[in-house]
Amino acid sequence: MYGMLLLLTIPIDASINRTVDRIELNHVMDDGRSVRFTQHIFWRWEGRPNDKWTCVDWRLATKTGHIRRERGKFVLCWREYGRLIRVESGLYDETWTVNDPEIDDRNDWPECRRHKLRR
Repeated sequence: MYGMLLLLTIPIDASINRTVDRIELNHVMDDGRSVRFTQHIFWRWEGRPNDKWTCVDWRLATKTGHIRRERGKFVLCWREYGRLIRVESGLYDETWTVNDPEIDDRNDWPECRRHKLRR
């Protein structure tokens, strides 16, 4: 009986809710102007003294849902490892690049220093 009551106190909500400063839908192109892959990149604005965007995390767009608007924010939701991940931001960009901005950001901000979405 006490075991059953203890189980009822465990939170059922296994969702992850995060806010980032910008969500980018990035299409990485090859030299022939074909899309190599498409990804969502989640950015945080680093204020002074750096004044630059740093990557928080990224996902291939095939793994995530579609962006939508909720109460003036851009929201992206998807399931990963049995958990619902919901990311919201006030800014949303769609870009087409030859280079991968997430990889470029690793030169200045290594992955080990990022505040990943799943933490």
